[in-house]
Amino acid sequence: YQLAKDFEQAMKEVETISEATQENFDGIASSVFALSKISPDGPVKLAKAYYQIVSAGYDGARGLKLLETATKAATAGVTSTETAADGITTVLNAFKLEAEEADVVADALFQTVKLGKTTFEELSSKLSEVAPLAAASGFSFREVLAAVASLTKQGVPTAQAMTQIRSAIEATSEVLGDGAAKSLTLQNAF
Repeated sequence: YQLAKDFEQAMKEVETISEATQENFDGIASSVFALSKISPDGPVKLAKAYYQIVSAGYDGARGLKLLETATKAATAGVTSTETAADGITTVLNAFKLEAEEADVVADALFQTVKLGKTTFEELSSKLSEVAPLAAASGFSFREVLAAVASLTKQGVPTAQAMTQIRSAIEATSEVLGDGAAKSLTLQNAF
């Protein structure tokens, strides 16, 4: 009973910002609840993750698909669905990618965790420091993630790696100009 009550409350919170949930509360709630079968998180945490996804601009079917991707990424990355969703939506929004590319982004984030010495949680929480600047400078999210993997593998903590990458992008833009990304990769620019 308590689980059902808590889940309904969490979905009511989603309903306050989600047009799709306002129009089809039972359908969206059923879809979110069904994902708990493949998720490391329970239905209430999935509803909270869906809230974050909707607040990032992905409502309805697109949001549910992104929630499913985040659920799979959370399982592979040994983290919560909300954390995975945060990292994925940060990259999608900063680099102006479509929701359909969420699987590609999740795979790239997982590969960064696998190849570097970082966690999904550290990566998700610190990406916002670099992603908007890198995107505005014309560098791809894959280049940023490769730099993160390379730096953290050498022992640089994730937060410090993000600060170093951000500073390097700023210096690169200052020295090479704003169009550097058109002719150089991030590593070549550095």
